Amino acid sequence: MAGNRHLQTLLRRGKKFNAKHGNGTKKPVYVRLIDFDRPDRNSFVAVNQMRFVRGASVRPDVTLLVNGLPLVHMEIKSLAQDNDWTDATSDLRDYEEAVPRLFFPALLNVAADTQSFRYGAVGAKPGFYFPWSKAPLKYQDENDLKQATQALLNPRTLLDIALNYVFYEEKEGGTAKIVPRHMQYYAVRRLLKRLREGDKKRGLIWHTQGSGKSFAMLYAAKNLLERSVLGSPQIFLIVDTDKLATQMGNTLSAIGFERSVVAKSIDHLQRLIEQGQSQLVLTTIQKFQDVATARQGNDEVVVMADEAHRFMERRLGNNLEAAMPDAYHFGFTGTPVHEGESDVARSTFRNYCPDGEPPLHHYSIRDGIEDEVILPVYFTLRHEAEWDVDEAAMDEAFDLELGHLSEEEKMKVVREALTPTDLGEFESRIEVYAGEVIDHYEKQVEPNGWKGMVVAPSRKSAALYGTKLQERRPDGDVEVLYTEGDGDEKLLSQFHTTSEERDDIISRFKDEAQPKLLVVHNMLLTGFDAPVLKTMYLDRRLKDHTLLQAIARTNRPADGKTNGE
Repeated sequence: MAGNRHLQTLLRRGKKFNAKHGNGTKKPVYVRLIDFDRPDRNSFVAVNQMRFVRGASVRPDVTLLVNGLPLVHMEIKSLAQDNDWTDATSDLRDYEEAVPRLFFPALLNVAADTQSFRYGAVGAKPGFYFPWSKAPLKYQDENDLKQATQALLNPRTLLDIALNYVFYEEKEGGTAKIVPRHMQYYAVRRLLKRLREGDKKRGLIWHTQGSGKSFAMLYAAKNLLERSVLGSPQIFLIVDTDKLATQMGNTLSAIGFERSVVAKSIDHLQRLIEQGQSQLVLTTIQKFQDVATARQGNDEVVVMADEAHRFMERRLGNNLEAAMPDAYHFGFTGTPVHEGESDVARSTFRNYCPDGEPPLHHYSIRDGIEDEVILPVYFTLRHEAEWDVDEAAMDEAFDLELGHLSEEEKMKVVREALTPTDLGEFESRIEVYAGEVIDHYEKQVEPNGWKGMVVAPSRKSAALYGTKLQERRPDGDVEVLYTEGDGDEKLLSQFHTTSEERDDIISRFKDEAQPKLLVVHNMLLTGFDAPVLKTMYLDRRLKDHTLLQAIARTNRPADGKTNGE
């Protein structure tokens, strides 16, 4: 991958030479092997069965040459011969290992069969080959394979991706090359188009959870900082939790996003706004609570809000707009909110879709499932379990305490004194449902190597679930995560964890054998990606976008995983 990274950088930036002029002076010039600005000035050739020899010999089915450089390698299989696109990815990996230098100039690989088209970055595993299932009108075709080929591999798109849409991410085990998915690419192009036109200053990117909104925002930031879309813009990437800020900050570091800074405090954010330096600023929305108004130091500010439905219609969103009144605003969300037409009702569409226009780009749950970017999530109601209640003793105690009241007065007391949270914390109830969880997990989930998450209605109920589940499972199998409270009783304090301990538990849940079950109340219901998570045991009343965000934790693909539940 180091060779690919070096040569791709050379192709984008050009090679420096000291050119000698007629007067004897020397002047540095950069020579590019590819003209990215004018694609029609390059040579594009598709070669069938071109053999490459360097120690070993390989022969991809099709190689796309740009000015003689092999930019794309394609392997095509026939279903009639009992081979499909996954076999093609295996051949491509073999070619990469046999003649690695052949893939130094390569942007991406294509694996196809007579029904499917998939593409992936050089070095990608089969699980990271994706379809290119959407296309602009000029490239649309009834034949899906022809459409994908035209939409992705046309000269203009191919060179655009090579120049403006490639990251290299440092991970455990090595470097991974990142190229865009079609929804990311087309969403960013529409965002850039809106900024070039300049007549509207807002837009909504509505992409379902798990489709890669974070990288879509980073591609947008990269293009804005490196291309002449605006002059020298300042980009703000806004998240609404410290956890998401940490995750995004880690990603910026891993991909080497040089022109970026993380706002450390309210005062630091204030200085960054006033200085107006052309760079990407990562911050949480909460830091805008005490930022001074109208201190925008850059006339071209672009704000991209992650999970925009969660805060942009509220007070903190107003503070943000007051601090940078002339900014462009783009919202990214998988679950936009529309609670009504009144001015006080929350509406992501009203906030980001000027004049009632549709979203700039929409990628739905159905799109994600069809592209196999996410998995379907199936629902099973398990609410009819019987739990032990001494009704006679309860009635006796009730009459003893409230027998002097009328029936109407008694019902009023019940409604006011007994909340859903109280019901959810009945130990006898949790005893039964913990048994249901264990029975289902041990029969349906654990045998296939997957993990589970219990979502409890309160911190106390989470502690009770943790206690009951730990009694039934080996040490280390069950961990409980929730925020600490001052003066917590022993039942709750036994599961207190530090931030470092929580990070360790989450890391082990994703990558190691234990823990196998997590019990949570509020934590990890958004922004938590763990493909090993198959089943969510939901014992908490969630609705609307909060429910969709939570259950989407189970929809991440993994080898052998067919659905979440």
